[in-house]
Amino acid sequence: MKQNDSETLNRIGLTYRKQLEYQLAINYFQVALETTQDLPSIAVIY
Repeated sequence: MKQNDSETLNRIGLTYRKQLEYQLAINYFQVALETTQDLPSIAVIY
C-alpha cells in the first residue's frame, strides 16, 4: 500500500513538473513572438 502511494505521488509530481515545463515553453514562445529577433537563440535552447 505504501509503495503504491509513493508511486502515485511520483506520477503526480512528474505530471506537475511537465505542466510547469510546458508553461515555461509557452511563455518563451510568447516572448519570442513579441520580439522575433530572439527566436533563433530560443530555438537553440530547445
